[in-house]
Amino acid sequence: MASIGLLLCRRSTRMVSQVMARNVVKTCCKHSVRSKQTVTQMSKELFRHQSESIVLNHKCWIHLSPQRRNPLVSIVIRQAAKFVALLTGRAMRKWWRELPPNKREIVTKWLSRHKWKFGFAFLSAVLLSIAYYLSHLEETPITRRKRFIAFTPKQLKDLNNYEFEVQLETYKNKLLSSSHEVSRRVARVATQLLNANNDLPQIHDHEWSVSVVDDINHKNAFVMPSGQIFVFTGMLAICDNDQQLGSVLAHEMAHAVLAHGAELVSHAHLIDMLFICLIGIIWTILPTDITATITTGISRLIMNVILDTPYSRMLETEADVVGLELAAKACFDVRETSAFWHKMSIIESTEGIQFSSDDIKIAVKTEFLSTHPSHETRYHYLDSLMDDAIKLRDKCNCPQLPKHDPRLTVELLKKNIADYHKNKRKEGVLILPKPPVPQNLQPRS
Repeated sequence: MASIGLLLCRRSTRMVSQVMARNVVKTCCKHSVRSKQTVTQMSKELFRHQSESIVLNHKCWIHLSPQRRNPLVSIVIRQAAKFVALLTGRAMRKWWRELPPNKREIVTKWLSRHKWKFGFAFLSAVLLSIAYYLSHLEETPITRRKRFIAFTPKQLKDLNNYEFEVQLETYKNKLLSSSHEVSRRVARVATQLLNANNDLPQIHDHEWSVSVVDDINHKNAFVMPSGQIFVFTGMLAICDNDQQLGSVLAHEMAHAVLAHGAELVSHAHLIDMLFICLIGIIWTILPTDITATITTGISRLIMNVILDTPYSRMLETEADVVGLELAAKACFDVRETSAFWHKMSIIESTEGIQFSSDDIKIAVKTEFLSTHPSHETRYHYLDSLMDDAIKLRDKCNCPQLPKHDPRLTVELLKKNIADYHKNKRKEGVLILPKPPVPQNLQPRS
């Protein structure tokens, strides 16, 4: 998201700053000069201010047909709307607080008299929101899951191209050449996956490429929505063989095939719209700026835990399932997929182990705060799918799997580390021999 923000600053700062400045100045001036204006006049002013901000997008906010805005413009509008909602709620709260009791009574009666109109307006907004959501539902390839997509493939491709250039610029001094042995290895494994899964239309919709980043301390791999794969040498160091590398690349390719990038951007769009409404309510109702600020921060954290991270974990799990299928069709040893994540779980739980050092740190992580399932959860879930994956591999006329199950090797590694940890804790403890037992204390025969 940092790179997206950079583009927004370059392209849209002037237009957004003008719109926001008009809203801020007008709202504040109305509060300071005409604090006793009626609710009707205040509503008209606020509506006029909001309509000015919509100049950023000449189309209607609600579409019953799946028309979509540019994602960059949408991001700018949402960020500006959060600020406008905050200022509007704050101005309404201060205006109400400074209103004389007799004026408050007039306003209360006016609201009570028009409550059915407000109820109808609210119901209409809810129905239009539902219609907007339903009109933008699409079906996920392969898994056939319904999901919300707010932007067109072309719009997302333009965004992806910019992001790709940003990544190349970020790692330009660490990228291995295309002729490097490691790069050729990754390309060979990726090509095997592509050729074996060429029956999927989505495979042909992407411009696939691989880039290897020479960073041994970074154990990661990721894919751009259009198929550009980045692999760090730290991740390659963990992969014992091409079978495990194939499982990693298959997982990343699954993200691109399933268009998870577009789905995440669209999901963020929905969450932001909900948060904008929540900001306006919080800053209108709560009595002070401090309590409103704290409540806003807590609300965003709660929304992140309840709505964002579970959704991201669901997409990761879906990519694990589809990635396992891609690897099976490419004749990789699918058991290595489970073995790899089991090994990652061991590395995570014993993070910082150095066999020449005296201290062992145990990493404790909370899964519900993470955007990814824990490694332990992943390898257990993949194990539950292994029989079906092996059957799929057999249907593709793949060579017979080796007799040795790589998952047993990882289990042995886990046992050896546990034994080492147990013995290491006993170093420096000298067990003394038991003294001889006197005859009067010896048990009688």
